[in-house]
Amino acid sequence: MRAGGFTLVELITVIVLLSVLAVFAVARLDLATPSAREATGELIGALRHAQHLALTHSDRSGYRVVVEASGYRVRDDAGNDVNNPLSGTTPFIESWAGVSVSPTGTVTFDSRGAPSCSGGLSCSAGNAAITVSVSGGSETIVIERVTGYIR
Repeated sequence: MRAGGFTLVELITVIVLLSVLAVFAVARLDLATPSAREATGELIGALRHAQHLALTHSDRSGYRVVVEASGYRVRDDAGNDVNNPLSGTTPFIESWAGVSVSPTGTVTFDSRGAPSCSGGLSCSAGNAAITVSVSGGSETIVIERVTGYIR
């Protein structure tokens, strides 16, 4: 009668298979470059933060997000950098390697949360669209012209 359990050969086989799978999983994991979805999520968060600041700070005429070719920067109406809401440090800037953002320009939110655009961005004729691209794909952010809703 055989006792319960695994033989040494079975255990070593499982360990070797798991090691091979782990090597392939780590090779696919690129922590230096965010995915398009991650970068888009960060930019949406920055846009919503600027809009929230504009809605809650009536002493200012607006807050803006400067969309750059590979990142963004959040500023107040006087052009001063805003504190990062997570770390509390200034400036609230993100610049990614391997990420392309287009078009570049500035989105400014007024005290009602409505957006206005300048530079390469256009909010006047319709909704503003910002595309975040990485070698693995791209995502688009849409800012509603009247309400400022960001999706």
